[in-house]
This record gives sequence, structure tokens and C-alpha cells, in this order.
Amino acid sequence: MGSETIEAPAQLAHVHGQIEQWLEQSPTASVSVAVSRNGKTIWQQAFGFEDAAKPASVKTIYPMASVTKPFTATAVMLLVQRGQLTLDKAVEDVLDQRLFHQPREHGRPVTVLDLLRHTSGLGMYYNNVYFVSISAKPKRQEIRLRSWTATGR
Repeated sequence: MGSETIEAPAQLAHVHGQIEQWLEQSPTASVSVAVSRNGKTIWQQAFGFEDAAKPASVKTIYPMASVTKPFTATAVMLLVQRGQLTLDKAVEDVLDQRLFHQPREHGRPVTVLDLLRHTSGLGMYYNNVYFVSISAKPKRQEIRLRSWTATGR
């Protein structure tokens, strides 16, 4: 997508008003919308404000949080369906050792299924990476600051 607004086609014009009405009634500060057809963006536009003084744009970065979980799980299951991955595979055998190392003794390797079920025993938000050495786990406030700083927010 480019950085400019692409005006909505006539058949989507009613959506524009609905979005503006929803924003007025919602505590949400902004939203960006993109509609594609046959691989081509036919409409993209931002509504609301990124912060008090800056209007949102189609380049505004929004925190996704848990919204990505269904996409990730679907992608994993497509790989399983194609025979390219098994759910009982140890994560350490799938990811590069520099990206993942089992930080605690579980009695067995953490599997892909454990990650999908959120039963791996891995903690939350630890710098989003599980290093070989975690002797100095940061405090939650430090983790939030790192996350905020990394996203430029």
C-alpha cells in the first residue's frame, strides 16, 4: 500500500460514513482501512487521530496484540496439512537455536502444539525472546518500556 488515501469506490461509500459514526461513539482514537480486490488495493484510508495533534494515516502503526494468534495458528495448521510440520515436533528443531532455547526444564521438549495451546511454560513478554541465559529477568515495568520504545510509542 502507498502512503496516500485511495478514495473508496461508489459501492463502498456508505462504509465511510459508518466508520466515522462508529469512531464518534467509540473510545477508539483511530482506525485505518484497506480493501483489496484481485491483489490490487481499491481503497485505503485512515480515520481519527494517531495522537492529540496528529491525524492517523494509512502508515499509522497499530499494536496488534492477540489479534495475530488466529493467523499464526492457521498458518501452522496449513503447514501441518501440507505435511511440512507436525504438531509434536520440538520447537528447538523447528526454530534456529539463536531464536529459541527452552529456558526451563520441562521433562520433555516444548512442542509446536504446546505453543499453540499456550501450555509451553514460557513466560509472557520476556523481551519477546527466550535467551539461553535468563538469570536477570527484567521487571514488568522495564519490559513495558522496552516494548513501548521498540514500537516508537
